[in-house]
Amino acid sequence: TIKYTEGGRHPLGIEVDGTEGDAVFVPYLGIWSFFTMSSCFIASAWIAKERPILFSRIRTTYKGLNSYLRQTAGAFLLFYCGQALLSFFILSKFEWIERESNLLIGMVAFVIISLSISIWVATFFQQRGAYYITGLLVTSILIIMGGGFFPVSEFSPSLEVLSNWLPYELLEEQEAGGGWKMLVITLGSSLLFWGWSVWRLR
Repeated sequence: TIKYTEGGRHPLGIEVDGTEGDAVFVPYLGIWSFFTMSSCFIASAWIAKERPILFSRIRTTYKGLNSYLRQTAGAFLLFYCGQALLSFFILSKFEWIERESNLLIGMVAFVIISLSISIWVATFFQQRGAYYITGLLVTSILIIMGGGFFPVSEFSPSLEVLSNWLPYELLEEQEAGGGWKMLVITLGSSLLFWGWSVWRLR
């Protein structure tokens, strides 16, 4: 997130020059997105834990594995959507982000794609230790390469092109009041990851 200030002092005390257009990079959404995606990976560890023993038993029940996966993932999704809503109001209350409905929609969509990716990655592991390490690595790559902590355009134009297709771009696009293209791509990708995950766990 890049805040433009005409002069004086930023609300958090970051000094800026007095000329119009000077930019201060304020990565509040980057910090939120990193911890949100990381916690989604931690929450999805139940798949790696329960898959070797419990899933085979659930398949024999009346409702089956698909129902169990939908109910469990739905509970986590509801929790993290609530977290996104609370974070939105707290961050906007302190004027660290803009209180725009588009941004709130983007934060909820980011939660959906983060949970979908974390569940998909979990289907490849049966040991939680290796899964946690991989989850941290995936989160770091997606958020850093997406421009969550610093503008990647300062390093390479090719990185900027890549960042336009990563989940964090959704937050930047929605914060800027942007369109629906990235939102549709994100939700479509979430459905793809979810369907792939269910197929792998059957």
